[in-house]
Amino acid sequence: MRELKNKLTSGKNTKNIQQLRSKSFGYQVLGFGAGGSVSYNVATGGTITTDGDFKVHKFTGPGTFEITELGSAGEVDYMIVAGGGGAGYGYGSYAGGGGYRASGYGPSPLQADPAPVAVTTYPIVVGAGGAGRVGLPYTSGDQGSSSSGFSLTAAGGGGGGAGITPGINGIAGGPGGSGGGASGGDPYNTPKAGGIGNVPVVDPVQGHDGMGAVSPSPNAGDGTNLQGGGAIAAGAIPNGSNNGAPNTILGSDVTYSNGGGPTAPPSTPANTGFGGTDQGQTGKSGVVMIRYQFQ
Repeated sequence: MRELKNKLTSGKNTKNIQQLRSKSFGYQVLGFGAGGSVSYNVATGGTITTDGDFKVHKFTGPGTFEITELGSAGEVDYMIVAGGGGAGYGYGSYAGGGGYRASGYGPSPLQADPAPVAVTTYPIVVGAGGAGRVGLPYTSGDQGSSSSGFSLTAAGGGGGGAGITPGINGIAGGPGGSGGGASGGDPYNTPKAGGIGNVPVVDPVQGHDGMGAVSPSPNAGDGTNLQGGGAIAAGAIPNGSNNGAPNTILGSDVTYSNGGGPTAPPSTPANTGFGGTDQGQTGKSGVVMIRYQFQ
């Protein structure tokens, strides 16, 4: 055994072997025993809840997330949702859902890698919903505000388009995390494009296009009340569908970043990133959540 020990602590690989031993790996690298231990992150910031062996930090407004002790994994899962866009008013259409970025939870095509962390403080930004335009006839809604954390940004949802004046061409949907629905103005005017989603471009995508206005058409009201894009799909006829992302990072299944439309009722709570629904409704604010194992 003395000969083996000498081989492990001498020669050109001495530094590497000693570093491994200093991390409590012992002789595990050669199959001798199973030494070592696992440590976990310790952190502060936001509203903290527990889900089994995991902690979740939820931010509904600006704040800081601080790692005070770094665990063995050296990373955290996250969900970053921007504010949804505001709906247009006066032959207006619905708005796009806020940009959606996540790791570890939610639809697998949209899952990015966990965020690497260190013992430091990370600023967290939570975006507000874009303003709707109730009382301002024929005005498009505003884009929602961005949310960010760990040098990752989710863009606000695009505003819904609106008419210019009755009987006159409408306005295209606004771009953003997901695009806003377009307005053809009066249903018999020139078609307009839906807002472009995933602006700026990120991978995995943070959202999809809003629905374009198709006029003339046999579909009633096809130049107005068109669905905004969402995290998992573009806005669509007839009357849209749920196109937000279901995510269980908090422990229960909740949908985020749904495009405004008939399936996104006005009573949708804040901090979901839903686009504005109904003429002139303001979009819902975003949210940032961070999850890691603590025991």
